[in-house]
Amino acid sequence: SDAAFAPGTRWYAVVLDTAPWPDNFARLVAFDRETGQPLDTLYNQTSGDGASLGGIELNNQQELYLCDRDVVDPSVRIFDTRTDTLIARVGVGVPPFDIAFLQVPQSGVDGPTGTEPGEIRPLTRSMPNPFTISTRIAFSLDGPSRMVRLEIYDALGRRVATLLDKAMPAGSHAVTWDGRDSLGRPVADGVYFYHLRSHGTSSGGASAGCGASTRGASAGGVSTGRMILLR
Repeated sequence: SDAAFAPGTRWYAVVLDTAPWPDNFARLVAFDRETGQPLDTLYNQTSGDGASLGGIELNNQQELYLCDRDVVDPSVRIFDTRTDTLIARVGVGVPPFDIAFLQVPQSGVDGPTGTEPGEIRPLTRSMPNPFTISTRIAFSLDGPSRMVRLEIYDALGRRVATLLDKAMPAGSHAVTWDGRDSLGRPVADGVYFYHLRSHGTSSGGASAGCGASTRGASAGGVSTGRMILLR
């Protein structure tokens, strides 16, 4: 029902069993693009009425996202294609049909080496990622002191915690998130996003490390990234 094309000859597809409905379950498989032969089964549906696996999509970090349309417990399953193993499962409330990513190039891509004032300068990802206890988010500020706000959101877009909201000097900085919300409660396993914004009267911007970033205007900068919590 869907396919995803990874670098090299190892590609992925959602395939249906040949049994008639309601036993025509679905599987997520890796296959050789040259021979068409299956190489591995990453996930096998074992219950339900008819196939419940929807679209798949591969992101810039070579992680494969699978839409699991199980009506009782719908979710998005995330697999590491380097090992073909499940690294996270995110409940989404309603059965997902398809998925798409809005991403900008990671650090290390071809492009201008210089940075104008107010531009986002991508750094490395947060470390570690995935994480079990805490992760360190690194960022850098251009120009004079600026106001910085760093917030954590869950996969449904709900704000979980505010890690920073104060003036910061120019230079490199790092903030540690311990996987807790604003009330100090441990959050559930899953995918989380940071949102870093800098603003002030001077030109300059902020850059941060966690996989993705965006360019900011001269009045400030914005950077976002993704983290996976696995306890």
